[in-house]
Amino acid sequence: MKLFRENLTFAGKRILRLYADYRVVVSVTVLLSVYGALHNFLHIFDYDVRESLPIWRCFSYAENIYVVMLLFICAAMFMESCFSYTQKERKVRAVRLLCFLAAAVTAVLVGFGMSVDKSAQVFGVSGSLIGRWVEQFAQGYALLLLLGTVYFCHRKSGVGFMEYMLHVLVNWFKATVVYIVLAGGVSLVLTVVDTLFIDDAWGTLATTGTILVTGLYYVPCCIMALCNMESDIDNTSGKFLIRDMLTGMTICALVTVYFYLLKILILWEMPSNEIFGIIAGLFCFGMPIWVMDSYYQDGTKYMRLLQKLPYTLIPAIPMQIYAMGVRIYEH
Repeated sequence: MKLFRENLTFAGKRILRLYADYRVVVSVTVLLSVYGALHNFLHIFDYDVRESLPIWRCFSYAENIYVVMLLFICAAMFMESCFSYTQKERKVRAVRLLCFLAAAVTAVLVGFGMSVDKSAQVFGVSGSLIGRWVEQFAQGYALLLLLGTVYFCHRKSGVGFMEYMLHVLVNWFKATVVYIVLAGGVSLVLTVVDTLFIDDAWGTLATTGTILVTGLYYVPCCIMALCNMESDIDNTSGKFLIRDMLTGMTICALVTVYFYLLKILILWEMPSNEIFGIIAGLFCFGMPIWVMDSYYQDGTKYMRLLQKLPYTLIPAIPMQIYAMGVRIYEH
């Protein structure tokens, strides 16, 4: 319990320090958390009561507002990682302001595109097709912004990429452990209050508390994990996270995929559409894990076995080609 309090106090201080570098991100995250918690909390009332509340009108387009704010948070993270607030030059401040405005406009346009009625026709294009295009654009846009954020945070760290990723994962692991304990405790207390005093079958209070803990604590801690190079990556928890848990999960996923591919070859079945994304994900997830494993390299049989991990990914390349060829041939 003492260790948990120390980690929680330390994280709170780090979040306050984080605000100096990511003030827009933290502010919008807090605003989004309060908005989401209030939206969820109002479900504690009956439908007729909710509809009669003036504040309920603010949640008429809640889904689109969530998308807009999340995209803006991703863009703000990228820009605040790229442009430091220590740069006081007028040109830098003007460019940063223009980038924030462009990010806000882009996020609003994406939200507007997702709100187009599916049966509508816009310049001869159906609303359902527009919604699909906008959704795909939003996913790629957010992914590029997050990758750019990691790139600029790595450049600022002054360490090698392998060591930087180890710091990030160890920081994320510690924050996640504290978050699980904190969210579980808050949910437990609010569930008791809900059961004894409100008798809400949907657990609205517990969900509201989890939303607040996620937005006010966990998200800032995940952002903090990208730029905190003070963590100890040589301790036992870091080794357990990288060398044992993540590597073990990668191996289990790889074995599962090969069993599935073996079944396809034996029964000569049509490969599932999901196999393409799964194999690509294994490459994207497995190779960085293997690179980081080399940081903990020693002379044990386990580590010598892990050195062969990339070779187990090579057969997935012809299998990917085979699955694509079968799909093209069938259609």
